[in-house]
Amino acid sequence: MYDQGKCVRCAYNLTWFGLWDSLLLGVFKGVVGYYTHSRALTMSAVYSIHDVISALAILLGLKVAENPADAAHPYGYGAMEDVVSLVTGLIIFAATLLLLGEAVWALAFGRYPQPHWTALIGALIAALVNETIYHFNICAYRRLNSPAILTHARHHRADALSSVAAVLAILGAKLGGWHFLDPLVAILEAAHLLVLSGEILRHASLGLLDRAPKKAELEAIHDIAQRVAGPGAARRVKARQVGRSLWVDLTLKLPPELPMSRAQELAQRISGALRRGVKHVGTVNVIYE
Repeated sequence: MYDQGKCVRCAYNLTWFGLWDSLLLGVFKGVVGYYTHSRALTMSAVYSIHDVISALAILLGLKVAENPADAAHPYGYGAMEDVVSLVTGLIIFAATLLLLGEAVWALAFGRYPQPHWTALIGALIAALVNETIYHFNICAYRRLNSPAILTHARHHRADALSSVAAVLAILGAKLGGWHFLDPLVAILEAAHLLVLSGEILRHASLGLLDRAPKKAELEAIHDIAQRVAGPGAARRVKARQVGRSLWVDLTLKLPPELPMSRAQELAQRISGALRRGVKHVGTVNVIYE
């Protein structure tokens, strides 16, 4: 077992660290890419700026999503994380389209001066740092099941891959004389960003549409309810993902002579068993028929 409160605090601290790291890396890669004429490194700087936007969005999403359910929002505020991911994906998509046009123009008209060795050092540092932060974010996502943290982790992995691509482009230009590689890699990076933003938009949209969990999870919920309540008691199971939590609606068929106090006790036992047996179960709503 793990302490969820501790994991949330870790996610906050990690996000703040990632925010400042991405900001510094973005400025560093942008300045170095501009002055060393490396479009690949400049495009990689955009990944870092996207990470900054993502980190700010996660801090907002985690803060709001922690608020308990109330009369105005009876299902809580977990969907805020999907809203945050949706906005972030839209920003990435729009910004990348503009930079893609510039890189295509440079490749088409042969405007690709030779990058400097300093760009290579900057790209190597960025790749190492972002890959390290990616693994910490994946750990936090597996503990909390937060879609916003998963989005942020993917941003750092994409940033690391873009930096590796920039390294290859710079080496190709410096050692092989293939100066066209730099704008070509920038175009490939832009295409990858478009795919990444598309995945983020799809995942966030499914979350806002109350997507159902996997069939295996529904079957596990049904089996646990049957085991606690007895054979044939669990009639219908519905569940939906609300942010990082799984909300369950369970319909039970109980004997009419069963006292309400016993029925409520049974519902509490089922809720406890589901939280122990299925990851990230939040509220369990038991309906009697």
